[in-house]
Amino acid sequence: MQRVFDFNTIASQTNVWEKERNQIIHTPQCTVMTFVLDENWSFYDRGHRSEQLTLVLEGEIEWEMDGVTTKLTAGQGVYIPPNVPHGGRVLTKHARGIDVFVPRRREKRYRDGLIMIG
Repeated sequence: MQRVFDFNTIASQTNVWEKERNQIIHTPQCTVMTFVLDENWSFYDRGHRSEQLTLVLEGEIEWEMDGVTTKLTAGQGVYIPPNVPHGGRVLTKHARGIDVFVPRRREKRYRDGLIMIG
C-alpha cells in the first residue's frame, strides 16, 4: 500500500482554475493541493461541500469571505467552512501555498490528482 509521496515527482496541472498551477493528492477522505499563482490572479468560488484550510507559503493574497477582506502573508492561512462563498487576489509577483479539503474534492477538475490508498 502506497503511503509515501513526493511532490517533487508529481506533475503540475493547470485545469483546476485558469492560470493556476497545482499538484494534487487524494486520500479516501481528503484532498491536498499545492498552488502557484501569478500577480493579479483572482478567483471567486460560490462555495463547495468540503471544509477547506488554505495556507500561504509565499507571497500575499487579498482574501474575501463573509464580507470581510483580509491580507494573508506567508505563514498565514484561513479556514473556509462548507458552502461559504470566498475569493481572493494575488498582491505580489507570485503566491504559493497549500489547500486541504475534507471530504475529498470529487469535481472533474480535481480528478487528475494522484490517488493515495490509505
